[in-house]
Amino acid sequence: MNGSIENVVSGDGNDYLIGSSRANKMYGMRGNDRILGMDGDDIISGGQGNDILDGGAGADTFVFNMAEDTGRDSIRNFEARDRLAFNQKLADPDGDGKIELQVFENYGVSSMLRLDDRLNGDRITFENIKIKALYLIEEKDGMFVYGMNAPAKTAAPTLDSGFAHAEPAVWTTGFDAGSLHQTSLFIA
Repeated sequence: MNGSIENVVSGDGNDYLIGSSRANKMYGMRGNDRILGMDGDDIISGGQGNDILDGGAGADTFVFNMAEDTGRDSIRNFEARDRLAFNQKLADPDGDGKIELQVFENYGVSSMLRLDDRLNGDRITFENIKIKALYLIEEKDGMFVYGMNAPAKTAAPTLDSGFAHAEPAVWTTGFDAGSLHQTSLFIA
């Protein structure tokens, strides 16, 4: 068969899915799946089971449903532009949106995010990368999105920011073409 498939939902077995250079949506469902996104901004979900997920190049999003046993998943090739999306907010004892990870450096480097409080419970291991924390980036469409970089804080505009120095728009009233009458002020 020639051509490519951008969107795939696998079955209950141990599946091996390989994406294309386009943005793919790949869902592993049950089983111990291996999903490779390749290029493109992919959306990848391993579903239940112990899965190996690799987005490849692109700004990828790895999706996890906390209502089911997600298993002990491994993510390879996780980069600063990649994201994790969960259908519920992760436990955040400080309430600051920062989630601490465990870092292991005995045999190479890896970082682990525990998704529950069971010793051998659901977890995500990031292979070959040292990630000390993940940050809540946004809540969008019922999903909580996390990334490696803290969201930028936007400062409120101040009088010194240049906005207050714009020239107001001026109109003539039409009654006296020689005199200007200011009816509205728009800040550019």
